Amino acid sequence: MTKITRGMFLFACVLSVVPATAVSEDLLSVYELARDYDKTFSAAENSYKAVQQTQQQANGLYYPNLSVSYEHSETDQEIVRSENEVFGSGESDFPTDTAAVTLSQPVFRMDFFRERSIAKAEVRQAEYEFVAAEQELMLRTAEAYLLALAARDNEAVTRAELEAVGRQLEMAQKRLEVGMADATEVHESRARYELNQAEALQAENEVIDRLEALRTITGQIPRSLDPLQDEFSMTPPDPADPEAWVDRALENNLSINAREAAVDAARAEHKRQRADRYPKLDLVASYENRDTGGSLFGGGSEVNTAEVMVRAQWDIFEGRVRGGRIKEAMYNMQRAQDELKLEHDRVRRKTRNAYLGVVNSIARARALKSSLEAQRITVRAKEKGFETGANSNLEVLDAKRDLYFVERDYLEARYDYLLSTLNLKLQVGQLSPDDLRRIDNLLQSAG
Repeated sequence: MTKITRGMFLFACVLSVVPATAVSEDLLSVYELARDYDKTFSAAENSYKAVQQTQQQANGLYYPNLSVSYEHSETDQEIVRSENEVFGSGESDFPTDTAAVTLSQPVFRMDFFRERSIAKAEVRQAEYEFVAAEQELMLRTAEAYLLALAARDNEAVTRAELEAVGRQLEMAQKRLEVGMADATEVHESRARYELNQAEALQAENEVIDRLEALRTITGQIPRSLDPLQDEFSMTPPDPADPEAWVDRALENNLSINAREAAVDAARAEHKRQRADRYPKLDLVASYENRDTGGSLFGGGSEVNTAEVMVRAQWDIFEGRVRGGRIKEAMYNMQRAQDELKLEHDRVRRKTRNAYLGVVNSIARARALKSSLEAQRITVRAKEKGFETGANSNLEVLDAKRDLYFVERDYLEARYDYLLSTLNLKLQVGQLSPDDLRRIDNLLQSAG
């Protein structure tokens, strides 16, 4: 069994473990699988849902608090000594049951007001982070899908090169048999053929690896992937100005928006810590029923007590705890502002790189396409020259090697264009399933 045969056998074994339900998948359907399976996205979704509860909790601080309590006690009293004749001596054992209802309504609580501001900012931050995670999942899925297609294309090119070198090897062997060439041509062709065999095996392994990368996102390996059509239009960014895209990203990038919300939350937390300096005012109403089974005087009593009060509290001094908390919140606010500035710098760089990636991949694909046509002509000329003795066997082998190098680079440039386009959309916060659908149109049109 040759290395190539063993590689194909391994590839078949990997596909054989795919569930029977797996079918040919386009990019959008693979993304839907990823939404249901990917744990990074699932964690982001659960985090968002958890943070949403903090706003409900903060709003709940303004609602009245109602509590009910009940106490039962057994009392054993004995007068040991008393200067009062009434209480000169005696003892008594009796139970006491106390039931109470207390209603407390915050009237003025600056700390509660600040808590609600914190919760709103945190929910807004979590929402931006969740949407960012959703768009990042689109990009990760598209990247895994397109890299799998690129690996499959590379395998096809490598196999075509192997077959071409194999034909050259057969020709060299026949020429040697009839005395038209020496053994050097055969050795050159065989060495190149064996090198291509190793490259073909590596290409097959890369396909397997790329499919496994898809499995980590979707939980399954597609039995087949829709191919990318041979020709499609590559559209440059509109507007054709990187700074315009940078400005749009600084305004709409989801990571920046999340950082801005984090600054708002930190600022609100700083204000909340300072709010402890304000007085607290609550309205409290209570009702109590106290049933005493006896006393030293003999006989029990049952007393109902209703109270309505306004309770004011002003914490004047708490050691150095309050001042430390205020400073801690201030430093956290400054840290959030620093992180926002860093995010601005990162987004600027990523947006420019994505823009240039789109522009450069278009120019590179066009240049490589022209070079590919020229290289095919060169190969045919070298082959004819070899037949007439004008070119050597090694020159033909090198021309074919250069041809397949250019073809690989051309195919790679097409995938770079698609991924750079998606990445540019991600940076400006506008990546959507419609962008995946547009790529699907390129895949499906190939049939």
